[in-house]
Amino acid sequence: MSVAQIVAGAGLIGALLLLAGLYGWKQWQHLRLPAEATEEARFLRRQAWRRLVNSALLFVLGGLLFGAMVWLEGPAQQLADETEQSTDAAWTPEQKALANTYPGTG
Repeated sequence: MSVAQIVAGAGLIGALLLLAGLYGWKQWQHLRLPAEATEEARFLRRQAWRRLVNSALLFVLGGLLFGAMVWLEGPAQQLADETEQSTDAAWTPEQKALANTYPGTG
């Protein structure tokens, strides 16, 4: 994995986690305010819950990207390099499992 890939991936993961944390914190603070009985207040409260769920999904996406960079990118790059060097080499069961798991290697 090149330095540019590491920097770009870390930047993307950092931005996702930062946005998820900031927006989640802001919505959590909004939900802690005293609830009013007006229709607009109920709408804003439901909107805050939806945004909090969205923040959680952004956090999960950042975690998935982190996991893919740490555990899948190295073996996938190695498999791609080996496949590029020899076109008729047979794959091991581990390589077949990785090719089925990681898109773009098979």
